Amino acid sequence: MTETCCSAGEGIMENEFTFVAGQYRCVAVRCDRAWGHGLRVSIHDGHSGHLLNTVQFACHPEFAGYDQLQAMSTEQLISIAKTKLESGALDENLAKARAAELGLIVRFEMPVL
Repeated sequence: MTETCCSAGEGIMENEFTFVAGQYRCVAVRCDRAWGHGLRVSIHDGHSGHLLNTVQFACHPEFAGYDQLQAMSTEQLISIAKTKLESGALDENLAKARAAELGLIVRFEMPVL
């Protein structure tokens, strides 16, 4: 499957960042879009290592906190994605998407302090 957000010339960073989020082992790649920052996160089973799904986290000018999110580093964006994955808030949608052989696109949201 071709990832359109990471086509040549669209500002990709080739660095991969690995992290553990609850039961998942994840690999994140910066995947900016024309309108804002993004991450493509491959989600693997923490025990077997099998790829379970891919989630694309994205910023958009219509979302609250856009300017603050645009000012964040890759590491800060990964921290937000990790927190969202650890919370379990995406588990049901990840399971549905996996069953349908789809990936998810999730908006970045500013963390609530």
